[in-house]
Amino acid sequence: MYNWDARIRYSELDSNAVLSMGALVNIFQDCANFDSEDHGVGLSFLMEHKMAWILLGWEFDIRRMPTMGEEVVVSTLPYDFKGSFGYRNFVLSTSKGELLARADSMWMFANWETLRPLRIPEEIYGRYELEEAVYRADLRSKPAMEDLKDVDTFCIMKQHLDTNHHVNNAQYVDFAAQYLPKNRTVKNMKVQYRKQAFLGDEVHAYVGEDEQIFKVMLGTKEKEVYSTFVFELE
Repeated sequence: MYNWDARIRYSELDSNAVLSMGALVNIFQDCANFDSEDHGVGLSFLMEHKMAWILLGWEFDIRRMPTMGEEVVVSTLPYDFKGSFGYRNFVLSTSKGELLARADSMWMFANWETLRPLRIPEEIYGRYELEEAVYRADLRSKPAMEDLKDVDTFCIMKQHLDTNHHVNNAQYVDFAAQYLPKNRTVKNMKVQYRKQAFLGDEVHAYVGEDEQIFKVMLGTKEKEVYSTFVFELE
């Protein structure tokens, strides 16, 4: 398991003074990137070979969000590679070992220009040592997104893009989290990415709530789906 010692910064907090959902996503993504960098198959290697890892979806089990200044350990491990797909776990814990959050994720290896899937070469998967998964989620089933209301529209701007020139995974989470009810805590978050959003795209937010479950779908006016979110709330 790859470990990264970190400390929660003010810039990562939400309005309730705890780690924001988008910041949690960024911390896990950064940990995966550091793992790849240290194995010699990081960003510069992938860009040179016109390759990319495309996140298809993940699920988060959240016990407690850390607060300002807390010392944390961010961990990640790849547990399976199959064809064009890779599976990776993430864990966030305190420096004293308290489990804060964990996630399971599914990635597709692709050509950076065409975004078409590529079989993962041994040159890449051979750099990693697979470990036993610590958390497994159903990442393939598509949640029902029915009876949602179109509540907002916004436009994709330059600050929303990453090195692949499309909206970054964490940005989608920030977009969706702003519609969550106030004074509610997220216990579980399932995210699936369907269609990539690019500069200038107009995004519609479709929202619905059913008891403890809150759903957000980000898509086009015609309801082509960019991403879906299912939040389990306390």
